[in-house]
Amino acid sequence: MNTSRWLNWEPKGPIFRELTESEPTKPTKPGFDGFAGSVSDETHEIPSLEEVLKGRAVELYLADGDRLFICADEADAAQLGGPRGAVYTAAEVRRVIQISDPSVIAEVHRWKRTFNGSVRECQRGSRGESPVVDRGAP
Repeated sequence: MNTSRWLNWEPKGPIFRELTESEPTKPTKPGFDGFAGSVSDETHEIPSLEEVLKGRAVELYLADGDRLFICADEADAAQLGGPRGAVYTAAEVRRVIQISDPSVIAEVHRWKRTFNGSVRECQRGSRGESPVVDRGAP
């Protein structure tokens, strides 16, 4: 796809020229009166993360330029074909989100990457969370 025409685009006039002439917006009213109309009594069952992700993967880009993938299960992780250390299954995500300290989460991710492993459990001890990363196949 050639994007050069967008890179050379010049506005025909000031984009916000009308902004200075208009009155400021009014603040919204505090509070919430509820939804207008009727609300359905039907409750819809929310599918599990595994059901939503089955056959798919979500790619996340991290602040340091690294990336990781989230998929449904071990079968989907194997199907991705990448290093296991960069892929989190739904079960691993559930374990990692139990950890409240961002520095511990970053350490788990480093260990997972280094050993191409998977997070199999998260134990809560007196000193906080202690995730266990299984080393992947050599």
